[in-house]
Amino acid sequence: MHDPTEMPARLASFLAEQEPDWTDIEVTSYEVMTGGYSRLLARAEVRHAAGTHSFVLRGDPPADKTLLHTDRQQEWELVRALNDHGVRTPTGRYYDHGGAGLGTRALIIDFSEASSFLPYAAAGGSVEGLNITLADALASFHSMPIDRLPPQFERRESWDSYMTTRIDEWRRTAEAHIE
Repeated sequence: MHDPTEMPARLASFLAEQEPDWTDIEVTSYEVMTGGYSRLLARAEVRHAAGTHSFVLRGDPPADKTLLHTDRQQEWELVRALNDHGVRTPTGRYYDHGGAGLGTRALIIDFSEASSFLPYAAAGGSVEGLNITLADALASFHSMPIDRLPPQFERRESWDSYMTTRIDEWRRTAEAHIE
């Protein structure tokens, strides 16, 4: 994912390994996306003999470009658990756990067509009814029983304990960040 010029070929090869029944795989579009704080993001359009797919790739940046350490393996396991429980989030399709196929550890998830809220609202888009849509999305996450999360996820004894740890992490990040 570090070199967008080589990614279409790498992605096609990776998908051929994951989906041996797909023939004539072609990555028709590969675009780097913004966002995903300190992660590499890209959107890929893939065509093969039986159909087309839009994917988002989310991977680790080079070590010297990482602002916050997050774990792709843990993210993959969480996405799959959420998908298995019916939580409203894009479906995780593939994971390059070693980074050999895509050049870094990366998830491949379905692309979801949507408008980003702030630009939508700033352009005059109606926000009427969006509170209900947001509440429905949040409710789907809250329907996930904590004991169904992957076992390596930390379970705090209390909200205060959780928040104290998070605030300390933000403080340490702010102190260590070059800017």
